Amino acid sequence: MKINLLTLLTSIFLVFATLSYSSAQSTKGTIRGSVKDAANGEELIGATVVIVGTTTGSAADLDGKYSISVEAGTYDIQVSFVSYQSKTITGVEVKAGQVTVIDATLGEDTAILDAVVVTSKAETASTTAVLAAQKKSGVVQDGLASEQIARSGDRDAAAAITRITGVSVEGGKYVYVRGLGDRYSKTTLNGANLPSLDPNRNSVQMDLFPSNLIDNIIVSKTFSPDLSGEFAGGNVNLVTKDFPDKFTFQWNSSFGFNDQASFNKDFLSYEGGKTDYLGFDDGTREIPSIVKDGLSEDREQLAEESKSFGEGFGLETKSPFLNQFHSVAVGNQIDLAGRPFGFVTSLSYQRSFNYFNDGVTGRYNLPSSNSEELNPAYDLRTEKGTETVLAGANLNMAYKLAPTSKIALNLMYNRSSDKVADFREGRWSEEVFGENNIYQTNVLQYLERSIGSAQLKGKHTLGKRNIEIEWLSSLAQSTQDEPDLRYFSRDYIQTGDERVYNINIAAYPSPSRYYRDMVETNWDNKVDVTIPFTSKGGDSHIKLGGGYLMKDRDFNEQRYDYGRITGFNVLDDFEQTGDPNDFLKDVGFLESGQRGMTIIDATQLTNSYTGAQEVFSAYAMTDWKIAGKLRTVMGLRYEGTSITTTSDNPDVEVGTVETNDILPALNLIYELNEKINLRASYGRTLARPTFRELAPFPSFDFVGDFILIGNPDLERTLIDNIDLRFESYPSLGEIISVSAFYKRFQNPIERAFNPQAANGEVQFRNVGEATVMGLEFEVRKRLNFTKALERFSVGSNLSIMSSKVDIDPRELELIRATDPDRKSTRSMFMQSPYVLNAFVYYDIEEKGISISTTYNIFGKRLAYVTQGGQPDVFEVARPSLDFAFKKTMESGWGVSFRARNLLNPEYKMIQEYKGQEYTYSSYTVGRTFSLGITYLID
Repeated sequence: MKINLLTLLTSIFLVFATLSYSSAQSTKGTIRGSVKDAANGEELIGATVVIVGTTTGSAADLDGKYSISVEAGTYDIQVSFVSYQSKTITGVEVKAGQVTVIDATLGEDTAILDAVVVTSKAETASTTAVLAAQKKSGVVQDGLASEQIARSGDRDAAAAITRITGVSVEGGKYVYVRGLGDRYSKTTLNGANLPSLDPNRNSVQMDLFPSNLIDNIIVSKTFSPDLSGEFAGGNVNLVTKDFPDKFTFQWNSSFGFNDQASFNKDFLSYEGGKTDYLGFDDGTREIPSIVKDGLSEDREQLAEESKSFGEGFGLETKSPFLNQFHSVAVGNQIDLAGRPFGFVTSLSYQRSFNYFNDGVTGRYNLPSSNSEELNPAYDLRTEKGTETVLAGANLNMAYKLAPTSKIALNLMYNRSSDKVADFREGRWSEEVFGENNIYQTNVLQYLERSIGSAQLKGKHTLGKRNIEIEWLSSLAQSTQDEPDLRYFSRDYIQTGDERVYNINIAAYPSPSRYYRDMVETNWDNKVDVTIPFTSKGGDSHIKLGGGYLMKDRDFNEQRYDYGRITGFNVLDDFEQTGDPNDFLKDVGFLESGQRGMTIIDATQLTNSYTGAQEVFSAYAMTDWKIAGKLRTVMGLRYEGTSITTTSDNPDVEVGTVETNDILPALNLIYELNEKINLRASYGRTLARPTFRELAPFPSFDFVGDFILIGNPDLERTLIDNIDLRFESYPSLGEIISVSAFYKRFQNPIERAFNPQAANGEVQFRNVGEATVMGLEFEVRKRLNFTKALERFSVGSNLSIMSSKVDIDPRELELIRATDPDRKSTRSMFMQSPYVLNAFVYYDIEEKGISISTTYNIFGKRLAYVTQGGQPDVFEVARPSLDFAFKKTMESGWGVSFRARNLLNPEYKMIQEYKGQEYTYSSYTVGRTFSLGITYLID
């Protein structure tokens, strides 16, 4: 099925590429472009564009676009609109089978041009366009254009989004806006909700979106009623690339060398499937068919079922090739039944390798409040090899039914896989083993993720009042499949050159295999109606709308352990080698009914569950220019919520949330002058518990080393948000801004340790209150005030934040038993005290050369809340420095060089106690240097 899907996507790409080529074979040419207001960038719907001296022409449609088909030649065109000064553009050359793009802006002060003007499309992909949209937005927002993504060389949305003010990424996947965790960030695709890919998270994993599919990323930091109310930090909208005005083709390939992984003969791996390089398992890791219906009670049959799993716990080394990235895209706009039809389609594939053998994993205990130091539970050297594949396909199509009506269909499918081999060795707790035992563990993982989306949307302008109706219906599905996650732990005693291996199931689990899969489906529907009106201050509008979101999740987990029929004694061969295959070589073997290694079904029925969520919404708002300089965007939004989480075990309580919320919003914008805005806003938003947080069953968190249990009595969180902002746009592509914000959380959901549980049990709970406040600064400036620096542009943004959240009273009592002076609050989970980005660009436009250096760092943030009075775990600051060079040529060819992670800092988490630092985990990922080549027809 997976191969068929890839074949289908490739076939679609080839069909549209052929259609593009065929459409270019014509004796006529086309003049296309857009007509906008010079002052504010608004589309001038109905503006006329005519060939001078003829009656041939076109009217700008609801997107401000026009198109004129004429014989090849040179023409003068006139652009006009009621109450605007006309503009004449002379000497426009039109070639057969080609498109000439002429964009025009009209305004009261626009002079008549007398020179040939051929400009490129004013796309949303440009930094200038993103800043223009930011300036006229009714809410506080920041954005990133594909132009800047290409400069920085970011390969996926997770890497790119860290360039935006106040945004950081945790674990290479999860977005944090203004230091707030992924619970408080909303991610949408072209305005539509997306399903989660992680059963324990509420957010989308951003590394699954290749950057070549993205036109821009917009982060709305304040609330307006036409936005979903489910965010506090920011509403992140990924906008995919739109179709062009004329035929374009782009091919891009690059190869990268990682100084810790590429050609390293010690790269850690294991034997997998034949199609791992494509991003999916070929069935090698599936549960054997003879045991899918359950294990037999017959010993001989059970022996055969146990053998069917094979061995597969062993590690191997190999020498991986270079990292690689390939993409191809084609787009065009053609006439279909006399109306414009546009499309863009693309395919991408990347494969990368990461390796380290300098990792450290440590765990510590606090014996008592009088202790001067923490006692080590274990200290392990860690070695890990990861092979990652990311493939994506995208098809956007739009058709103009009439000049004032269009429909569009956006299709997207992305999938990724991570093949992980993890080996750890070191000292274990002396209380369990004594001082001479050394612990070893192998972890073999294969994780597949995919997300597919089909969006059908329309935009229509009605009547003389230009009432605008926009609607969208989006069906999206995400899957996460983790087949045959394998754990094999053992310990040994070394005497001279000899080792004696053993497995102690009293200290750690027996060899085990996990099979997990999750499917989540979102169906998002919304409609917006905009009714313009004219006030004393200028053009204004009323906006009404509503929506319906349905979300379903199905999560399943199966587990199989290895055990002996008459005890867990080990074989002589394994005692000498420690090789998992020597331990498992007698699987299913029976000796007079005495010995035999068998599979045991250790599946917990409660660990599988289904979830369902419905959200009904409706809103009314006005965007009103009260006076010449004052504008207000205000209104109310209603959201009705119903969530249920049901375990497959009928004896487990069902988790439910039923709420009805009215969310007010008020945004004030004062235009001090044409270049400066002053903003003030208030909005109430919310955060809902996830399906997993409501599911009241225990499961082991392999990352955090604790038992995680949901809470069916959780309530949703309400957040009051206040923002102030000064923003100045000195010239095109430049900005200076200062922002201040304050947020108050009622009933925030936090992870808290259960003081009555002796096994490190963590439960989700509502705590009393939390607050966050901060400042944001951004500067983006071209240094054209002096000849020596005119090719340079620089920029930086800095966010400074502070947060505190109440500690659950029961947990606080336990903490103060060992730490009497502990405060009753802590910082919020993953809240960074600061986030800093900076860049320097150097351009020689006439030679097609661009050079960029980018820097990013976040402050130390809370990563794990520990049990009792033990110190919490923090992720330390980690700087990132990247360099990129790109050269494009008139022939369409281009070359690039990129150097990433030049500082190669430690990815480090620590605990601090009485001035001493203890390493919780530490590793490095290496530097990557890549060379690329592109070919562009535009």
